[in-house]
Amino acid sequence: MMGRSLLLGVFAIFLLCGIATASSISDPTGDVAHWKIQGLSGSWEYNIANKPNIDITGISYTINGNKLIITLTVAGAIENSELVKYWAYLNTSDAHYWMFWNNGEGGGFSLGESGFSGFFNQTPDVQASGNTLSGTFEIVGSNYSNIELWGGSAEYLSPGDTFHEWWGDWVPNEYAPWWGEDTSGSQTGNGEESESNNTGGENNQNSNPSDNLPSERTPGFEMLTVILAVTLLIIAKKRKF
Repeated sequence: MMGRSLLLGVFAIFLLCGIATASSISDPTGDVAHWKIQGLSGSWEYNIANKPNIDITGISYTINGNKLIITLTVAGAIENSELVKYWAYLNTSDAHYWMFWNNGEGGGFSLGESGFSGFFNQTPDVQASGNTLSGTFEIVGSNYSNIELWGGSAEYLSPGDTFHEWWGDWVPNEYAPWWGEDTSGSQTGNGEESESNNTGGENNQNSNPSDNLPSERTPGFEMLTVILAVTLLIIAKKRKF
């Protein structure tokens, strides 16, 4: 009887400790934003509903054994296009994880106290299937007392032009460049709201161009340059150049 009670107690502790944990954030559909430059003025249009392939519905992470999986889902399907990009971040108290997908290829990195684990097309394993993008990482940290989880997507009109016109979605919306603005209308580059709100995919333009072009490049994916620089610095220090 005592042996059975001990076995049940151990089993209960095992369940409480768990071998897997998860956290997720949902995002509503139809909330894609559209940025466009015309002349010397740029403006945001909100609540675009005709871009399901970049319309994010959720982001999550799961820990299973020594693996960490980040998952990003969209309302439509993950695109394998040069003009469409997806990315996701997970920052913990002692580690950082990042993944991306563009033109049918994915990659990422993880950085913790033990250093880099995987870099771009080597590891982690980033795969796209249907409406889901997932990245599987080797865990490099152990402290999850503070979690920062977010992701984004973007669609451009021409390769390499991340400035003049593009559509984007973010999860959670607090990471969007327009966060804190009134999204009931179209937000112009000089901070004024245009008179009408058009959610059909066409952008309202500001009739009074500002003197300086706004700087509304896609946040998130453009951190790749910074990541490369940091990586080279760390490698150089390790080799004691």
